Amino acid sequence: MYGIEVGIDSNARKGRSGKLAERLLKNQIEYIKYEPEVKAIFGQKKFKKLEMHGLNVPEKLKDRKSDFIILKNTGKPIDIEVNFYNVCGSKPQEIVDAYIKRQSELHNSGWGFIWITDGPAWRGMKNQLEIALEAIDYVLNFNLVSKGLLNRIIKEI
Repeated sequence: MYGIEVGIDSNARKGRSGKLAERLLKNQIEYIKYEPEVKAIFGQKKFKKLEMHGLNVPEKLKDRKSDFIILKNTGKPIDIEVNFYNVCGSKPQEIVDAYIKRQSELHNSGWGFIWITDGPAWRGMKNQLEIALEAIDYVLNFNLVSKGLLNRIIKEI
């Protein structure tokens, strides 16, 4: 029972840090929604719900949720994923692989992809971070977002 409790508690902590990271980013997203090229912003939305907006959604992603999706008046729709890691482990490594695959699936359907990640765990997993930086077009941390890089990337995509 103790092992189960520890596992449940660690999962709860992961969920709380992810939600906190999304809330921090939501303030930055609020500014983006007033940009003239931004049509709509969705948070925590399943990809299949966006088909009603005429978007081409990859079959493998239809039942997945995105942290934020930005629809532009012109250009590509953009999936933004956000997370924060306090400790090293298998989850950040799995996420790198999953987001490399997600970007590929999204690109094939005409989407853009941005990954915003941060936390002290990345100091101990530099090799995984290097893999992500080489394979994913846009990998940002909260400092880069606060300096306006997210806004510039959204305009560029």
